[in-house]
Amino acid sequence: MRKNNNKFKIAVSLLALVSVFSFNACSKTGTEKAKKESVEKKESNKKKGPGRSPQAVSIAQIVQTDFTPTIIVAGRVQAIQEARIFPTSSGARVVQLLVDAGDYVRAGQALARLDGRQIGADSELLAAQVRRAQTSLAEAQVSVTSAREVLNRSSSGPRESALSIDAAEIAAAEARSQYERALATNDVGALSREEIERRRHQMESAQARLNSARGDMNAIMQSRRQGLSAAQARLAAAQADLRVAIAQQAQSNSRQNGGLITSPVGGLVTARNVSVGEIAGATGMPMFTITSNGALEVAAETSEADIA
Repeated sequence: MRKNNNKFKIAVSLLALVSVFSFNACSKTGTEKAKKESVEKKESNKKKGPGRSPQAVSIAQIVQTDFTPTIIVAGRVQAIQEARIFPTSSGARVVQLLVDAGDYVRAGQALARLDGRQIGADSELLAAQVRRAQTSLAEAQVSVTSAREVLNRSSSGPRESALSIDAAEIAAAEARSQYERALATNDVGALSREEIERRRHQMESAQARLNSARGDMNAIMQSRRQGLSAAQARLAAAQADLRVAIAQQAQSNSRQNGGLITSPVGGLVTARNVSVGEIAGATGMPMFTITSNGALEVAAETSEADIA
């Protein structure tokens, strides 16, 4: 019995000894771990630098998102560049259509044909305008020549006035001389006061006639200078009218092309506003509308807030 009790005491003692060693080991391990964390924390603070505290961050899952907004607006589809084809001859009747809306055409391609008789009449009308402008120019040239000759004759001495300036100057000088002689004899009493006054009036009248003659001459010269200027202005206008008439005739001749209406550009015919038998240009609308190269665009309006 005593033997068994000794065995029990030995077992308890061994168990207590093991517990002490285990506690010391755990305590040592915990102390070393704490010291290690303290050292790591100090190293981390050194790297961050003084005065800086850790910053909080947010973590989110990466997803794919479309940031392009969709705006719905009302607009219209229109041509980027279009050509409107009008008739080359006003009042001409359409005798043939060569294309229709929806057709693609090339530059220079014939679109329609007009009645050649009306085209010939238009050409003759333009030729008549040129001839009339040439006649007006010739008349204006004659007027300038005549006005210049009249002005030159006036400068060399006009004879239209009843009293020429030369005669008026002679009369004024003679009257002045008579009055001065009368004044010179006034002290000796050779002439009466009435005679002296008469001679003074004669001198004043002669001077007035001289001034009037000179004024008439100036008026005549001014009038004839104005006549020359007006003739020169009519000549310039006639020259301009002739240039316009010639240009219109040349433009019409280049556009007639035997009555063919051609396309200036290549593209899509988007509208045809004329039919066979109709008078081209009677409605004021273009015969054809052609979208250059068929290129279209959308024109729309939207507020600034929708696209901000």
